[in-house]
Amino acid sequence: MTVESEFKNVSDWPNKLVSTTGTRDKLVIIDPVSQEEYFLKFPMVKENRDYSAENWSEVIAYEVGIALGFNVLRYELVEYNGKVGCLSKNMLSGIRNGALVEGHTILHESDTSYDPSDKHTYALYTFDFVREALQRYAGNLHVKEFVCILIFDAIIGNSDRHQSNWAIISYPEEQSVAVFKHKTAPIYDSGCCLGREFKESQIQSHLDDCNKFNKYIRGGKAELRTGKEVGKRKSSHKELLCFIKYANREELKLFVDNEINRVLQMYDREKTRIKTLVLQIDRNLPERYRLQYGLTKARKEFILQVIDARIDQLKCVLQCTHV
Repeated sequence: MTVESEFKNVSDWPNKLVSTTGTRDKLVIIDPVSQEEYFLKFPMVKENRDYSAENWSEVIAYEVGIALGFNVLRYELVEYNGKVGCLSKNMLSGIRNGALVEGHTILHESDTSYDPSDKHTYALYTFDFVREALQRYAGNLHVKEFVCILIFDAIIGNSDRHQSNWAIISYPEEQSVAVFKHKTAPIYDSGCCLGREFKESQIQSHLDDCNKFNKYIRGGKAELRTGKEVGKRKSSHKELLCFIKYANREELKLFVDNEINRVLQMYDREKTRIKTLVLQIDRNLPERYRLQYGLTKARKEFILQVIDARIDQLKCVLQCTHV
């Protein structure tokens, strides 16, 4: 776990000027020793939207995911020119002639009329659409791996698994560049979770009021639609997973139940480890950054309670018998 890792200063890493997608400030920097590319992103901090805790949400999501057996891209906090950012390695590192094919490309290739930049098409971003597009592009195995991403999102309460936040890595066979192999990319960009949008006063009020806390858990929504939503309403993670189980997809019902049972068993074994991880996650943060970037005791407790409550929600998915 990275709680014991050194808090690195990467201010002297060369900056490669490459534009990246997303709403957060990002840089592409190069490790001067390995010459590998890394992405460095900073939390959104505006007058009415201070998401400083998003760095930690990303790191904790990674650590929890690894502890529970998910394939998650590693994130760690580093110092860069007086700021604290979240660092991750380029997923194509070590893959010769590889390409990261993000979800929006896969969906558009499946249906060229689909434009994810058009807000009027948001409701078309459904599980069935993704399932069919993945099957056409890379086969049925990747559908199940995509479902694993949705289960992981249910655990952390990630509300931002949009079309550019999942991908397939495509790379040529050794014998021929005309024949391509595919593998599902590690889970990435999962920082929109664990109450990262809450101010400290909101964190404490949710800890003090169990009704408010439970409402927050119930109110968490998945970005991916079931296709059964009314108007602009999104489904909860629980509703989405129940839909995947019971909407004419018998082949996925057993997979979802088996994967959730696997997670529940691992959580029982790893719960103490995860608690220690969260409580010690910022132990190596330099004192000069602690006031601005550190995690309060209340926020750590809130994060632990969120994970525990969302694990309980997975138990409800096992018990659901209809969409």
